[in-house]
Amino acid sequence: MRDPCLDCYRKHLGQAAALANEALQGYPWYQWLAVGHLAEAADEVVLAYPELADRTRRARLEYMEDLTFQIPFQELVEAATSLEVMEDVEVLSVDLDGEGQTDGRT
Repeated sequence: MRDPCLDCYRKHLGQAAALANEALQGYPWYQWLAVGHLAEAADEVVLAYPELADRTRRARLEYMEDLTFQIPFQELVEAATSLEVMEDVEVLSVDLDGEGQTDGRT
């Protein structure tokens, strides 16, 4: 398993969105490239954020059944970004509690 990476997750979602759009514009086999990126996106977060990985997997499976299914890309990107913000707040909280500087400041 790879280390969790929210930036990588969002990158794969972006690639999947572009490919899903191409599939609807006359290149239906691009659907399978989008499916691959959705699977990669879920793999990027499965260890640290299993619920997000599961939401991504469910969207991928539904898209595999129906090319016209609207993958909730914005919702998934927003969820990942929200998780990242929560992590930043936790780091700041640890810093304020005197557990050590985590952002390089002295």
